[in-house]
Amino acid sequence: MPLPIVFIAVAGVTGAVGIGKTAKAIMNRKKAKKLNERANYVIKQANRKHKRFKRNCKKNLEELGLKKAQILSTNIEHFIISFGKLKNINFQDSIGIEEISKLCIDQKELNDLKGMSNFATDIITGVTGGAIGGALTAYGAYSSANWLATASTGTAISKLSGIAAKNATLAYFGGGALSAGGLGVSGGIMILGGLIAGPALAIMGWIVEAKTSKAKDEAYINMAKAEEFATKLSVANSLCGNIIYQCQLFVDLLNRLDTYLDEFVKIMDEAIIEHNADYENFNKQQKNATAGAVSLAKAIKAVLDTPILTKEGNLDMKTNHILQTINPEEIKNAFEMQTEN
Repeated sequence: MPLPIVFIAVAGVTGAVGIGKTAKAIMNRKKAKKLNERANYVIKQANRKHKRFKRNCKKNLEELGLKKAQILSTNIEHFIISFGKLKNINFQDSIGIEEISKLCIDQKELNDLKGMSNFATDIITGVTGGAIGGALTAYGAYSSANWLATASTGTAISKLSGIAAKNATLAYFGGGALSAGGLGVSGGIMILGGLIAGPALAIMGWIVEAKTSKAKDEAYINMAKAEEFATKLSVANSLCGNIIYQCQLFVDLLNRLDTYLDEFVKIMDEAIIEHNADYENFNKQQKNATAGAVSLAKAIKAVLDTPILTKEGNLDMKTNHILQTINPEEIKNAFEMQTEN
């Protein structure tokens, strides 16, 4: 017996609805798949870009640390030895510059520079293998003052390397490792003022493992979180870029100070030989070069006393003050002009 027309109609409608739902489900799965693939792409691209910034940050911090160590172990050490030979020093009577007494370097400052110089020599000659990267990164990031200046040989390097390993920011930039007893890279997740948090990075693993059968709404949520993560990394990249820029400015500033210090110390050395280290017998050029060397050494110490980063991993605002107030060319010209007058 043929089916009633009404049942045939109902069956047709039901079949059509079933086909429609199946088609919609397929579309939803395709949409979810595309969204999750896009989220994965956003995460991977953001991470790839951030890794470049991290590498450059580490590289520039290391370069600054190496520059500090090189200056301290060469021209600053040379200045300390030569200056220590001088007798009858009286800058105020010899140079007609206003407030010349401010250029006098006291015993504490000399001791600080000696400590820094010894410490820098230890870094260059006593650190080998993977420890050198961590030590230089830490030395570039933080001030040479206080604990760096007073640390003893051997212990100093160990302490500096340990700080690189345990400091979350430095570990994140590759300056420390779990093998050194520190937090390692995983401990450096929360860096740069807490902009990058563990939960944000955890999203990557979640999205990568997402199945195509995930609901479309969940895929949209994944996409939103991926974009949020990428935005946070972008902000962190900007901060990394600022750190890199400040490192480069500091290296340039130290290079110029070091060049002029070398010129003045050479004149001072010639005067020491010529006049048996008796400052009173120096001619005007020699006296001015000696005072100029002191001024440049003090300026270098001021730069070394200024950290690039705070303990929390942010850019230290003191760097701007140093960059604005110390002008190597002005220092050099002031003493050369005195020689000409």
